[in-house]
Amino acid sequence: MRWRIDDVSDTQLQHTVQDRILSVEDFIGKHVVVDVEGPFVYLGRLHAIHDKTLVLKSVDVHDLRDSTTTREVYVRQARVHGIQANRKTTYIRLEKVVSISPLEEVIE
Repeated sequence: MRWRIDDVSDTQLQHTVQDRILSVEDFIGKHVVVDVEGPFVYLGRLHAIHDKTLVLKSVDVHDLRDSTTTREVYVRQARVHGIQANRKTTYIRLEKVVSISPLEEVIE
């Protein structure tokens, strides 16, 4: 059976949307990609979220100025081949974060 938006009450729709919204806390323990302002990309396991920082463990801190690859290509390669950690722990200032995504959701 198909349904139309008119068939759903506002309350039902609100609960459905809320059930599907993920928060950054849902990513704790997962491998994530953190894009920040500037030429860096961080790949690692999200360990904690504090008031002003994200904490990643087993982290690949990649400076895009050090390679000829693009951010997207680098992240896709990490998705396929795994994260090559070069730091045990990294703290990232939340004010610099542009986006955070689970690595498993990167499209290959």
